[in-house]
Amino acid sequence: MQTDPTSKRPGVVNQPLSPSLAASANDPSVLSVRVGGDSASLGMAQAAASPVTVSKDQASYANVAPNTDLDYQVTASAVKETVLLKKPPAAGTSSWVFHLRTSGLTPVVDQAGEVELRNAAGVATMVLPSIATWDSSGTAQTGPALTGGTYQVSAETGGWRLTVSVDPVWLQDPARVYPVHVDPTFSFGTDVSHDYRSDGYVCDSCGLRIGNSMHLGDSYNRAAFHFDISPLWGKTVVGAQLNVVQDPASPESNLTWGANLYQASALAFNGVGGFMATALVGNVGSFVGGGLTAFLQHAVANRDNTGYYFMVGSENPGTWTYKVLNATMVVDIGTAPPAPTMAGPADNSVLTGLTPTLSVNPVTDPDGDPVSYCFQVATGTDAQSGVVVNSGCQSSPSWTVPAGVLQDGTAYTWRASAFSGITTVAPGWVGHFKIDQRIGAHGPAPTDSLGPVTVNLANGNVSASDGGPTFTTVGGNAGLTFTYNSQQATPSGLQASYYNDISHSGNISSSQQPALVRTEPQVNVNWGPSSPFAPALGSNYYVVIWNGYFQAPTTGTYQFAGVHSGSANIWVNGTQVYTSTGPSDLNWTQATGIALTAGQQVPIKIQLTKDLDAVGQMRLFTQTTDGSTFPRSWCLRRGCSRWSRRRCRRVGRCQRIWTVWAVCTRGRRTRTRRSC
Repeated sequence: MQTDPTSKRPGVVNQPLSPSLAASANDPSVLSVRVGGDSASLGMAQAAASPVTVSKDQASYANVAPNTDLDYQVTASAVKETVLLKKPPAAGTSSWVFHLRTSGLTPVVDQAGEVELRNAAGVATMVLPSIATWDSSGTAQTGPALTGGTYQVSAETGGWRLTVSVDPVWLQDPARVYPVHVDPTFSFGTDVSHDYRSDGYVCDSCGLRIGNSMHLGDSYNRAAFHFDISPLWGKTVVGAQLNVVQDPASPESNLTWGANLYQASALAFNGVGGFMATALVGNVGSFVGGGLTAFLQHAVANRDNTGYYFMVGSENPGTWTYKVLNATMVVDIGTAPPAPTMAGPADNSVLTGLTPTLSVNPVTDPDGDPVSYCFQVATGTDAQSGVVVNSGCQSSPSWTVPAGVLQDGTAYTWRASAFSGITTVAPGWVGHFKIDQRIGAHGPAPTDSLGPVTVNLANGNVSASDGGPTFTTVGGNAGLTFTYNSQQATPSGLQASYYNDISHSGNISSSQQPALVRTEPQVNVNWGPSSPFAPALGSNYYVVIWNGYFQAPTTGTYQFAGVHSGSANIWVNGTQVYTSTGPSDLNWTQATGIALTAGQQVPIKIQLTKDLDAVGQMRLFTQTTDGSTFPRSWCLRRGCSRWSRRRCRRVGRCQRIWTVWAVCTRGRRTRTRRSC
């Protein structure tokens, strides 16, 4: 918000309602809004002269009445007005009176309980949606207690008297957790939206409500909505993207949930039509897909402005998945670039390096827009499933896979898409390659030997081996051979997974793919104000999760803590041993001790959540009696056990299982049996 130098009222100019707010709560026009030549204002009756406090898109008036605040929040298409009850109101108090003044508009309470402000033609240019009321009992997994409210409108001198009422029994219920929010809202009524709940409740112009609101049990919400696409007549649509953002002033889950976008087959709860796109929705989300683009292309080509969109959220029984969203449509017109073709490496290549460079032939957008190239490497057969790493969209048609991502002996698929404007053009091909560093006996290669030492002249690996005693078994002779390979990497360190935090709360959905997965030698990173992996990740709102095993060097009680930006959490052996909700220097008071014995290996997980802090950093410490940086040798990407060793003897998985066992001793030796 910015304060107007003439009126001294804070407000927002580039918003459909052009809202402005008074300097104090006793102003008869605390909130003023305008649409075209129509205007309206609201002022709370008998409010105290509380001064306004403005922060970004929010304005607050404290103690306008006993234990009552008046809060406003400006969103993309609405002004959220909330009566905040900090304590239970006095007996008999369950309504609040506002003076409503309009110019050219008449307030009408419709059958859905909304107040429509209608112009002389009977068209509602502004709407006060049905009242939503909720308490503070909700958590990240469970919603708050919800109820509604009613409007009453009556004429008075100079305008109308608007009374907002809430069930007094609900307010006085001992189960209520205060503060309680009573939410009458101004919204811009040009774009049409209808919300349908599985119990039959309907709300118009209430934002897009989806998911399970847990209202008196499971209650699923779905939304039908419409965009005016007539400005696109005569244009060629090549791509479309539907962006959603959570309404920050509504009671809703801050976890990330899946949502689907359809054509609306009817304006009803079961009006699900043809599928368009799917998305993960946290604080934000984006729907992109061929179905969405095709629907819009057909509508524009036929000049059909009657189509509705239909959104369905996550409808999990017994789970609070409720979202209230604002939506915007971004449309790319013109001509899309062609899909890039593979340049290298050649399909089905066998590569010896762990950081290969992938390349495609550059393409040009016929409209002259810049083209970016989006690389993706996966372990699945389609270059999409089992994603290992995404490059993000970059200007170069070549990209080198970062160190620590690829593993020896693994086959991968890859592809690169062209991106221009908001349109992504995926190729029809999928590239394949395999990493084989040819360490040990991996096929013919030139070598040179001196005594027990052999050098592979193709890759420079130095190997030496020695055998132990053998014994006779039914299947032949058996024994152990100890082999050293100079280029065999010890899988110490932890597996780091980097995610975009679309929930803006650090909650990563189990269905969300990481932008990057790699092995890091220790948790000791500082990216400053930059992204840890641009352009796939931004410089804000990302989550890094390190997973692996901790091997205790001595018996004792261990504590774990960190120096970090954002919030951080640490789990050891399934127990949370450290939590901090914000940036912290080394603070052992946040840590809980855990008893470990010498040589014991236990799972460890570290999560860093970066929001709008100036820098991104995480440095892990552990101590028994004093603090020190987490040693690399205590950190394992995977664990092992004596059971694995016995299993090897039974089923003959000699090389792989014995290699893991040797890694646990932090050496580079591998053990293989001569006969399995």
